[in-house]
Amino acid sequence: MLAWRINARQEAVEQPWAGDLRKRRRISRAVAWTTSGQRERIAAESRRYAESVVPENRLDYDHIVLVSIDTLRSDAMASSPVRAWPAKYRTTRRPRRSILDELAASSAWFPNCVSAAPYTSASHASFLTGHWPLRHGVHELFNRALRTPTLLANARAAGYRTMMKVDFPLMLGEHLGFTREIDEYIVRDDDAAVRFIEGNRRACTFIHFSGAHIPYGFGDHELSTGEFARVLDAVEQECGTSRRRPRTSAGSAAAGPYQRYLDIVDHLYRSGDYSTLFSMYLDGVDRFLVTRFAPVLRRILAALDGRRALLVVFGDHGEEYDAESFAHQNSLSDGVLRVPLMIHGDGVAPGCHRSRVRSIDLVPSIHDLVGPLPPAEADGASLAATIAGGDAYPVRDAFAQSYIADGREHARQVKQALLRPGSRGPLPHTLIGEAAYVGPWRVVRRLGEQYLEDGAWRVRPVEPRVRFERERPDSTWEAVAHAEPPPDVLARLDRYNALAGEAPADRAGAAGTADSALRDQLRLLGYRI
Repeated sequence: MLAWRINARQEAVEQPWAGDLRKRRRISRAVAWTTSGQRERIAAESRRYAESVVPENRLDYDHIVLVSIDTLRSDAMASSPVRAWPAKYRTTRRPRRSILDELAASSAWFPNCVSAAPYTSASHASFLTGHWPLRHGVHELFNRALRTPTLLANARAAGYRTMMKVDFPLMLGEHLGFTREIDEYIVRDDDAAVRFIEGNRRACTFIHFSGAHIPYGFGDHELSTGEFARVLDAVEQECGTSRRRPRTSAGSAAAGPYQRYLDIVDHLYRSGDYSTLFSMYLDGVDRFLVTRFAPVLRRILAALDGRRALLVVFGDHGEEYDAESFAHQNSLSDGVLRVPLMIHGDGVAPGCHRSRVRSIDLVPSIHDLVGPLPPAEADGASLAATIAGGDAYPVRDAFAQSYIADGREHARQVKQALLRPGSRGPLPHTLIGEAAYVGPWRVVRRLGEQYLEDGAWRVRPVEPRVRFERERPDSTWEAVAHAEPPPDVLARLDRYNALAGEAPADRAGAAGTADSALRDQLRLLGYRI
C-alpha cells in the first residue's frame, strides 16, 4: 500500500467558501462529439483499451489523481534546483518552503518540464492528452475543441470513474471539449472533489487550482474580504498610486476590488515596475499554498491512505513580466514555459531529475505505469522507467507557441452574433511567437505583437525576429549574439509547424461561440482580449 511520506499535520486555516459560489453539475456519458468521425474514432480507441492485455510488471492502481496548479512556474518552489528569476527581478521576496517541497522530496520530481503553451487551455490539453497543441486542436488561447482523447477518457474506458474539478470552467470546460467522458464535473468546490475521491473505490480524477493566477493568492470567493482590501491598499501605497488610482478600464473607478487589482497590475506594467509585479506573484503563490492548497492536499492524501494510488502534481505555465511578457499568455520566456512535474505513489522511485522533459511525456508515462491502460498513442515519450526505477532518459526537443486574439476583430464578431442570435464562429487568433528547445539551444521566433488602441488590445504581425539562447551549466539560459547554433534548429521548428496539416478535416474541432460574455470572462481572467 501507498506509504505517504507527507506530514499529515492539519493546519487550522479558515476557508470562507461562499455557498453561492459552489457550483456542481454532472456530465452524462452520452456527450455530443463534434463530428461523426470523432465519435467513430474514439469509440474504436475505447474498444482497443478495454480489450488490451495488462502487462504483469505494471500496477493496478485504485486511484490516479492529477493536480494542476495554474500559473506555477518551477522556480516559485523553495527547493527548486533551477532558479532564473533572482537575476532578473529586484526583490527581497523568496519562496517559503511548503507542502509542495515536502511532496517533491518523496516523488519522481522533474523541475525542468517544458509546457507546450503559455496559457491554460492549450497547456492542460497537452498534459491530459500527450499530444502537441497542433495535434490535439486546442493550440489557440480560446477557439477550437479537443480532437484527441484525454487520459481521463482512456481511464473511463478501462473501468475508472472520472471526475474533473476546475476553477476556470471557461478554459477547462465543455466549450473546449474537456468534459467529454467525465462522470462528474465540479466547478470551484474543493470539498466536492475530495468527497468524490473518498466515495469511489476506483477513480481517475483531475483537480485544477487557480490560486497562483491573478489575483495572486486569492480565489474569487475572497475578493470581498478585508484581507484582500488590505493587500490592495498595501500595493497601492508601495507603488505610489494610493491617492491617484489608475483607471485603465471603462468604469473601473466604480468597479469592484478585482478590477481595482487588474488596474494596479496594468499600471505597474506600464510603469515598467516588473519587480513589484513579480513580488506580488511570489507572495500570492506562498499565500495560496498555505491557505488553500495544503489543507486540500492533506485531505486528498488522507483519502488515498491504504489505497494503491498514483498522484501527479504539475504547473501548467509560469508567470513573467518584461517588455515582451505580460503575465504569461503572450510570453515565450523560459520562466513561463518551465514548470514543475511531480509523480508520487506506489511503485515510484523518489529522485530529482534535472534534465528537460515535456508536458506531452506525462500521459504515455502514466499509461505505461498503470496496468489497466494500454500503451498510449501520443506524441510524448514515456518516462516510466525513470519514475519507477530512476533510469536516465534522453533529452528531447520541446516546442511551444502563443496564439493571441485581436480584441477589435472579436468585437466585430460579437456585434455580428448579436445581430444574428445563435450564430457561431471562431475567435480569430494570430501566431505571435514560438519557441523550440533543441539540445543545449533555445530559439524564440517573434512573429507578432499586442498593442493598445482605443481601449482594445490589437494584434499585428511584425517582421520575424529570432533570438538564440544557450543553456548554462545551472540550466538557466543566456542570449547569444555571435555563436553559431546548429543549422537545423529553425528547421525543427518548421517541421513542428507542419503538424498543423496532418489532421484530417473531420478532426478540425468545433469553433467556440462568439459572444460578449466569453470576452468579458476572458478579460476577468486577466487576458488581453
